[in-house]
Amino acid sequence: MSYRVRGRLTTGLSLIAGLLLVRLVLLLFAVRPSNPVAAGLLWLSAPLVWPFGMLDQLAHQTRWGARLELATVAALVVLTLLIGVCHRLEQGDYRG
Repeated sequence: MSYRVRGRLTTGLSLIAGLLLVRLVLLLFAVRPSNPVAAGLLWLSAPLVWPFGMLDQLAHQTRWGARLELATVAALVVLTLLIGVCHRLEQGDYRG
């Protein structure tokens, strides 16, 4: 994998992590779903947290109001690990 591809992959994953961080903050502050910008950001990030949705069901989280969405936290952890691996590959430190 070339240096440019690894750099772009790291940048793309970082942008996705930023989107998930915005989602987490919006849900923590109980944003109104009628807000079109917030609704768009939540809709855009929904497929990223869908694989981890069972965590919120197990925690019996409410659908409305301020909440800490565990699916978003799990997706952020996974993305952070992927960014770390890509960064190590970019730096040439990975010997796996």
